[in-house]
Amino acid sequence: MSGPSTAVYDTAGDVLMGASGLSAVILAARAIQEAHDMYVEYGEAHQRVIEREAARNEAIQQAQAANQAHVGFLHQQADRLQTRLSRLQSVLSDATPETLLPPAAADDEQAWQAYFQQLDAAIQRAESQLDVGEGMSAQTRAVLLAEQPDTAQLLIAYAQQRALQTKLTAAEIAHYQALSLHLLTRLEQPAGQALPIRIESLAREMLRAHDVSRADALASDLRLAIQRENEHRHQQQADAAEATLLLTQLADALPEALRATLLQVAAGGALLDDATRTLANEMRAAVKAARQREEQEATAVVLEQSLRDLGYEVEDIAQTLFVSGGVVHFQKQSWENYHVRMRVNPKDQTVNFNVVRPKEEAAADKRQDYLAEDRWCSEFPTLLKTLAARGVKLNVTRLLQAGDVPVQVVDAATLPATRQAEEQQQHRTVEAKQMKL
Repeated sequence: MSGPSTAVYDTAGDVLMGASGLSAVILAARAIQEAHDMYVEYGEAHQRVIEREAARNEAIQQAQAANQAHVGFLHQQADRLQTRLSRLQSVLSDATPETLLPPAAADDEQAWQAYFQQLDAAIQRAESQLDVGEGMSAQTRAVLLAEQPDTAQLLIAYAQQRALQTKLTAAEIAHYQALSLHLLTRLEQPAGQALPIRIESLAREMLRAHDVSRADALASDLRLAIQRENEHRHQQQADAAEATLLLTQLADALPEALRATLLQVAAGGALLDDATRTLANEMRAAVKAARQREEQEATAVVLEQSLRDLGYEVEDIAQTLFVSGGVVHFQKQSWENYHVRMRVNPKDQTVNFNVVRPKEEAAADKRQDYLAEDRWCSEFPTLLKTLAARGVKLNVTRLLQAGDVPVQVVDAATLPATRQAEEQQQHRTVEAKQMKL
């Protein structure tokens, strides 16, 4: 085994909260505290902490999934109604187009219901004006009135609607009808979702064109619109994934306005603009820094308790040990004046272990120094395993054999008093008081 050694430490946890949960070292530190507060065994407290965190994460995931699904449904419903209204208004020569914007707040139920009521009212007004007449058969009217007509049937209806008014031949009309259907197959969208208003409008106008040149121009516009719509959908999917991740990572730390905006994006109702992304990333950086600080403080708690659990006498460890660095000494009662000095350097995340003894003591022979180092080195692996089980991984990068270098001799004032010395001092104090009496 070794004498002096150096290890790189790693808590190896996700430093962001949310569905990913807390890192192992934070869970261990909380379990240690709970074990102290509740007077229970560490294992029991640790299990309770893990179960509580798992339940919390599950609740966050379920709530987020439900919110996204609901907001997504609202936007899909809005798209369907908007497209339907646009379809009806397009075949009414004297209709005045109505532009209605959905609510800005993702979860403003009253605003959404008012918006749907306005759309329904506008649709009903348009439906009441849609009568069978010149250029419109009962079958065409039925397709146009359908809540979500089949795309092929809709294109046929558009072609038949103006067949009597166009200068195109029947063969040309059939050609553009087949062309529009072919182009629409390139549109990437979930089955059953309404055609985007711009796409349907271009297909409709192409089939209603009065000459071939106009129809060809509209076909080119339709190709480009479909390409842009697919690019928009890809961006929307990427932004939705990013927003979902931000909602998961930031969880309860999000202010309501930002949470609502991210929820809109995650549900596919909007794109993630630069200002929102910047604000969310700044918040994520702040949360990450706070969680890293919590991990560093938790590491100090876990280290101190692990040493005590393994039977070491250890001076109180400051929670800032892994934040600002420092030195800790520990030993077992049978070690007499030998200690292990542990020095933490947060800058490069290293921990150095050295066996030391006070220089004021009579010089120990090399055999005693060797035995002290060898004794510590035989126990070192157990400490490594205990810490790793509690989320603190020490990767040993430097390992010297016992006796390779002399045991470090230090000023006795820099070492904590041993329990035996403390007991002797207490005994002398009691004797002094008794003599005074």
